Amino acid sequence: MFRQLHVLQGSWISNTKRGVIGEQWVRANDSSLNGKGFFVKGTDTITTEIVSLIARGSDVYYTSIVKGQNDGKKIPFRLTSSEGGVFIFENPLHDY
Repeated sequence: MFRQLHVLQGSWISNTKRGVIGEQWVRANDSSLNGKGFFVKGTDTITTEIVSLIARGSDVYYTSIVKGQNDGKKIPFRLTSSEGGVFIFENPLHDY
């Protein structure tokens, strides 16, 4: 199952009215991917979050560290659905 997430490796860019939003993903090993979310406005690149995808036993988690939020702690979101190439991660205790 986790191997399906390996397709995220690389850089993903979306142009918006506010600027460029993107993600960069690197495979750390067979059970984890590490990345960062970023925002580009003009010539400035601002890292917005540090992210990971981690397989633990039969579960997969998306974790996120957002600067200035949650005291710098990782927030885990557990994979709850993976159908048709769409992956849904949820944490009912967190509002995102």
